[in-house]
Amino acid sequence: MYRAQVVCKGCTSTFETHQRARLFCCSNCNFAFRFAKGGYCVYCKAEVPFECKIGLDRNEPGTPLADFPAQHEPCRTLYLEERGRDDDCRCVECKARKGITKPIPQSKAQRRPTTHAKHRQTVLERDNFICQICDLPTDPDAGITADLYPTLDHIIRVVDGGDDSLDNLRTAHKWCNSALNASLFGEDWVRARAQSRFEQS
Repeated sequence: MYRAQVVCKGCTSTFETHQRARLFCCSNCNFAFRFAKGGYCVYCKAEVPFECKIGLDRNEPGTPLADFPAQHEPCRTLYLEERGRDDDCRCVECKARKGITKPIPQSKAQRRPTTHAKHRQTVLERDNFICQICDLPTDPDAGITADLYPTLDHIIRVVDGGDDSLDNLRTAHKWCNSALNASLFGEDWVRARAQSRFEQS
């Protein structure tokens, strides 16, 4: 099987992999690097000012946002030392090496039948198309991949026992919904960044 020594894009450590397109030593490192590319350090909590994140030259060398990931590379190393480097490959060979013989169980959210789509228009109209996470209006005419696109968010997550009832659904920007699901820092953190992001746009 193909194996190679690769330098991790996130923390510059060297690791062995058999996945030709793999860039990061683990998913924790990938997560920390993605946040750093956006101007936020998950370890020391430093952040690039919002005004440095806008404009056509924000990713050019020498700008605060472009230089931020390299400056906080030591932080990502400390972050990984604390959280560990998770070995999350699920190929046949790696599962055999780790003694995994059973299929990986699906989460409750993955195996449940989804019924919330039928409530979409009712929830959006009830909330006046206002995002209930950041309190700013969504854009009903936006494309489905746009940050301002209105989506439905579960107040109590399905994995925590939430259901698709009207009382558990609320309107949310696509960006806010995705950021809240991916964030370790909670709704207040997402709200503050969403308000800066959309009020400036």
